Amino acid sequence: MSKFHASVCDLLEDIYSFLSCTLKNEILSNTSLAHKEKIISGLISFQKEYPEVHLQFKSTHQDADGRPDSVRYSPSSPVPYVDMNGGSPYKIPSFAAQNVEGENYDLCIIKDKSANAENQSVGDSEDYISDEVKCLPDVAASDLYACEKSGYLDKKKRDSIKGWLNPFQKRWCAIQDGVMYYYEKCSDRKQRGSIVLLGYEARALSEDAKDGKKYNHCFELVCPGKRTYQFSASSETDLKQWVAAVEKNSKVTPSINVPQKRKRVVLTMKDKVNIINRLKKGETGAKLADEYKVGTSTISNIKQNSESILEYASILYNENDDSPRKMMRGAKNEQVDRAVYAWFLEARSQGQPISGPIICEKALMLNEKMG
Repeated sequence: MSKFHASVCDLLEDIYSFLSCTLKNEILSNTSLAHKEKIISGLISFQKEYPEVHLQFKSTHQDADGRPDSVRYSPSSPVPYVDMNGGSPYKIPSFAAQNVEGENYDLCIIKDKSANAENQSVGDSEDYISDEVKCLPDVAASDLYACEKSGYLDKKKRDSIKGWLNPFQKRWCAIQDGVMYYYEKCSDRKQRGSIVLLGYEARALSEDAKDGKKYNHCFELVCPGKRTYQFSASSETDLKQWVAAVEKNSKVTPSINVPQKRKRVVLTMKDKVNIINRLKKGETGAKLADEYKVGTSTISNIKQNSESILEYASILYNENDDSPRKMMRGAKNEQVDRAVYAWFLEARSQGQPISGPIICEKALMLNEKMG
């Protein structure tokens, strides 16, 4: 073989070694991974099509003693394994390799910090986000009205200075279909973060592991190879309920689709009065939210503003439509006022949505129509 052909063979072998070995533990984009695989496939095809060139592609493995050795691939050998996951979330340092048979090749050696590195949980940093969490869409808190468990928890910050700053933040959390969502408020339209609970274990923290005396009902979510989360519940009963909900949903494979978005529901004044009366009788907000197809936050708002709603309802209408209507002040145009009121009674009987802007728009239209 001429010196030129030998140089070309060496170059092709170096390219193969770089793609299949040196880049093995580098985190690459999907486009880069596809391009890398295309070049490797082309080199293997070239090796099989022209065996007279005597290309000898090398890959690295470890022998029984854990030392790297060199394996040469002939045209009949299978294509070496290439990590399609872009490597581990851990940052792997590079190591210089000794000469192999007189030629310099970089050997990919993964040096774990411990024998159980694969079983350790990723730390509290959020720099690494798993692919399953990236696939989760934005979910409004009000869409989780039929969740397994919801309420406020104190969530440990990802970065905190012990003794200087409060290590916990108040978050509204909800578990539904194998996913735990957490929000800053129960009215948020987008979650602050999500945890796919498949494979996670919830366990109470011991006294020595707790940060501060205020947080007496702490638990953590742990899964091998994933981030660890720490929370604090409001009571021992609440803690047990959260642990039970996590345990149940840790066996559920979530559908990465967004929970079915609830259609917009406009409650009539009569609906709101009925909800207030039923809340006074002791019915739960979750049951009413499920019945009226609204979020629990909507029920909470009605409860908080119950006095003003009842006062406005008594002014707006009575249960008997034939009774005289109460008015806050006299109308400037009684003819238009009667027409608007007649339209209002008809719209209400048909269950049409009614609001202040809608009434004003109708009044202006009738005023123009009646000259």
